[in-house]
Order: sequence, then C-alpha cells, then structure tokens
Amino acid sequence: MKSTRQKRGILLIITLIIVAITTMFLGAGLTLTRSSGALAGSQEDEQLALEAAQAGVAYARNRLQENPNWHGGTSNAVTVNMPGQLWVREDHGNVLGIVGGGDHVGAFRIRFNYQNGSSTMPGSGMVFNHAYVSENNLNSASQKRVYRADKSGWSVDPASSFSPYDCPRYSAMILCEGLAGDGLRDLNPSNLGPAGVKRNVKRRVAEAVIGRNLSQLGDSPIYGAKDIQMNVKNSGQVKVRSSDAGVPPRARTLCDIYIQDASSGTHPVVDMSSKGEAYVNQSNGVMKVDGVDSTAPAATQEDSSGRFPRIKWSQITKAPPTAANIDAGTYVWRRSPRRLEYYAQPYDPAVGPPAATVTPDAVYNPSNPLAPTAISMDVNRLSLSITRDVYVKPNGGATGIAIVPEDGLIAAIQNRPNVEMAPATSTSNPPIITSQGDVFVKGSLRGQGSVTTEGNITFQGTSVLEADQDSRTAIYAKGDVTLEEIPPEITIGGTTTTGSGGGGGSGGGTPAVPFLSTLPAPPFGPPSYRDIAFSGLFYTHGSVKADFPAGTTDLYFRGMVVAFGADPDSPAAPGDNGRGRIDFTGGNVYLEYDSRYVVGPLNLTGPALLEVESYNLF
Repeated sequence: MKSTRQKRGILLIITLIIVAITTMFLGAGLTLTRSSGALAGSQEDEQLALEAAQAGVAYARNRLQENPNWHGGTSNAVTVNMPGQLWVREDHGNVLGIVGGGDHVGAFRIRFNYQNGSSTMPGSGMVFNHAYVSENNLNSASQKRVYRADKSGWSVDPASSFSPYDCPRYSAMILCEGLAGDGLRDLNPSNLGPAGVKRNVKRRVAEAVIGRNLSQLGDSPIYGAKDIQMNVKNSGQVKVRSSDAGVPPRARTLCDIYIQDASSGTHPVVDMSSKGEAYVNQSNGVMKVDGVDSTAPAATQEDSSGRFPRIKWSQITKAPPTAANIDAGTYVWRRSPRRLEYYAQPYDPAVGPPAATVTPDAVYNPSNPLAPTAISMDVNRLSLSITRDVYVKPNGGATGIAIVPEDGLIAAIQNRPNVEMAPATSTSNPPIITSQGDVFVKGSLRGQGSVTTEGNITFQGTSVLEADQDSRTAIYAKGDVTLEEIPPEITIGGTTTTGSGGGGGSGGGTPAVPFLSTLPAPPFGPPSYRDIAFSGLFYTHGSVKADFPAGTTDLYFRGMVVAFGADPDSPAAPGDNGRGRIDFTGGNVYLEYDSRYVVGPLNLTGPALLEVESYNLF
C-alpha cells in the first residue's frame, strides 16, 4: 500500500498535468482570440480575463484535492515554475498565477488572506486590492461566512464587513479574479505589481463552490428502508433536530412513518421545528400520527433510495485479528464461586446458558483474567471493562460472543452483566470490539467505543455509548440490532446507583448521557437510569428494534441511524433483503442529525476527489 506521501506526490503530478493541460487550452485561446478579427481588442481582453479566472479555479480545485486543508499556502513559495507557460506563487493565503507570456499574458488572483493585520501579510505584489475573498470550509459541518473586503483598505473585519452569503458545509468557495490586457505587459515573476499591473486591464471573476461527495454523510438522523414505527407511550414526544447548518430536521423512509401513543389515547407531540421534512415512499407513502395524516411535518413523497448512505463494512474501522483475542462462544457469570465460565459453543437465547453442572472449557477470575492486556474484570459487579481493541476469534462452530448470567443470578444479587468501554489512557483511541458472529449481552453496554459485527447485536438498557472521534462508528451490524428492556429483577430492586452485588444493580443512577449537555435544553427533563443513548453512526444491514413496553425508557440518538436493509457492498437497493424496519416502543425519542459523527468513512485530511457544485461568472 502506498504511503500518504507517495499518494500526495502522485496527486501533485496529476495536478501539474491538469494545470499544464489547462494552460495549453488557455494558450490556444490566447492565440486564437488574438488572431481573430471578429473581436475588438477589449472583447478579446475580456475573454482572456475570463479564461484566466477559469484557469485559477482549476488550479485551486486541484490544490484542494491534493490537500483539503489548503487555503492559499501558509508561506511564500513558487508552486509552479514554468515562465512563459504557467508560473504560480502562493504567499500566506494569496495566490497569483501568470499564464502565457510576451504579448499574450493573462493572470489570476485568489485571496484567502483577510489582509487586516491580524495574520501574516503577504509580501510585495501579493497584497490584492480587490473585494473577493475565498473561504475553505471543506472540513466543517457548519456553514461559514464569505466576506467582501472593504474598499477603504481592502481588508476584512468579520465584525463589520459585508457578507453576501455562506459557504456550505464541507465545501470551499473560490472567487478567482482573472486579468488580461495591455496593462499586464510588464507582469512577470520579477515584477508582480502594482507596477506590473497597469491601466487598460480587463477583469472577470469566476465564483465556484467546490465540495466533497456528501452521499455517505446523508442529511437525516434516521433512515428506514422499510416502515419506521414509533409507539411512544405515556404522552411521549418525538423530537428531530439537525446540528448541521443548512440541513433542516428530517426523516427518511422508503415506506411509511407511523407515530402513535397507544397508552394515553392522545396524539403524541412530533416536533421537527417549522422546517421539518418527512420523506416517504414516492408513490403512496404516508406519515401518520395516531392514524391521522401528519401536518407536523406533512409527508413529502420522494424516492430516497439514492440518498441512503451506502457505508460499507470495508470502510469502517474495526478491531484487527492482531488485536487482543478472545474466543468466540458463550461466557456465563456464575454466582458461587463468583467467576466467568467459557463454553466453546454458540448461544441460543431460547435455550439459555449451559447449566452449572456442565464442565466449562475455561474459567476466568481475577487470578486468571480474560485478555488481561485489553479487558479488566470485576467479578462482584459482573463487569468487563474493555480498554483496547478486542477481536473475537472464531472457535469451532462459534463465531460470535454472548455474555450472560446463569439462571437466577440477576434475582439473587440484583445485578447483571456490564460491558464498559473506555480508552486506556487520555491519549489512546477508544476501543473497538469486532466479531464475525452475533454479539449478545444480557446486560448493559456503556462508555466510549464501537461494536462491529458481521452478525446481529442484542443488549439491554441502560446503555450509553459514544463513538470515537476517529472511527465515529458506535454500532455496525450486518444483521439486526435489538435493544431490550432492563430485566424486572433490576427495576424492582430500585437500582439507582452502579452496584457491586447484593443491592444497587447495574442500572446506573443518572448516566452521563453523551451530548445531552450540549443541547439547548434538556429535551425531556433529567435523564433516567433506564434511558438509552448513542452518539455516532448506528448502522445495520438489517432492522432495528427497541422494545421497552413499560414506556419509561427514552431513546436518544445523535449522529445517524440507518437500517439499510441490504448489503451496501452489493449493488442491491436499500430494503432488498426484506429488512430495514425501525421499530420503537417506549417513552420519548430524540433524534439529532450531526454529520461530524458519521464522517469516519471519509478522510478529511488526505487527498480527496472534489466536485464543482456551482459555477458563476461575473
């Protein structure tokens, strides 16, 4: 595999080739327009200025593709040195290109520098006295103001300068001034101006929005290839938000959206703000609240299949086989003596764990810990704390992992298994657990990290998982994802604190629900120990089911929940495998779209293929 430096070197060569081709076309245009008697001199100069501006946009696009952080250079450097054809200098955010030579000279100028004294000023000839300032917003989910420089000093003051529009998220706004005419006859690498740029100069400006392909980032916090059904009990509410400026709150399904409150007989509150959008089946899709067509928001019939983020198994960050290994199979917590027993067999929820009389294949306790380099054990709390990546190694007929208590253990000690994830140190990456088969935890999943599997995932509340800022994948399953209610033995026990057996269980008091503190106000009041919250990418090739019939569990998602209902590595359309449903029964629901939690498949710092999204000339 080529190194990043090699890739950038190749892209630089490609950049120079493209720029050279652009120069050839421009040179041809210079020659043809100069020799044409059909155009007056001023018209020729205006055409040449236009071509120079277009050449500058091409140069900027390729520089941004090579390095999405590029904003006109951070120092004083000549980046293309072919006098007479193309010569380009970058100086602390400003770019000057000289195209052609002799009597056929054009130039382009791009400025990112605000020229207001707060940043390093460019050198002689590189301070541009024009109003058009470019902005690079390729790495941000928020919009960014695009300013015009003030004519009095051609500087920008964000507090007072005019801003005609915003630069969209994950885009760059390039405003390139093209110059041509007799006034450039003295312009050359040794004479950049203002002496090099005199009167009788024609000016044209090319304005281009250059952006990333955002299809993987989507535009909604929830995608269901089949129906989305929310049965919110006890006068529950459904709130949908978007933290990406310019992206309204919305929900997308290829079928229908049904929201109801079966317990109280009242219409649940559906809050998607005044600009909320619900996109449903393009021919006959509906959004109904308690059986009535919704007007908050009304359903917009659209084919959203092309808008479903197609995030592949190969794109997400996983624990490699070289990480700490644990054997696939069934792990059972025993009461007496308190220990974790391992059985090299798949787990069947309908059958339950092996009886205590069955001889285990391995026994783990503090003197013989499980994967000691990555997992610590607390046998009193039935807790496994994962601090480093863990790979579940297939063993015999077992490919997945189940962590369950023996029959009667939960009722006896009012506790259940806990899987807690946290970085090993403040500078470590949060851990990832990866399995080829099902992941089944009869207990909670909490902390900061990722669970990825080629099978199904099942676990219970209280679960609070925040994705890593690098991988940003909270849950990824090729199968289905099922969230189960806290066992009645735990709720009857009145758990309010994280217990260690014989009392307060694993419900966990008021959990530190990720991202809630960043919301404008607590959406449903203080979070309960029963609530479930995720931040990150929550993605399944199958369906999602969260069943909390008591109606006392609230569900919080920030990022994106996708029930794709097919294998995105294949050409199959969403829902082709017959799955892709999202079913929720419980209390309130909060969904917030935040693309910053789902950009893991994109490399925001490395070379990127960028698209010209809009192009204007004036």
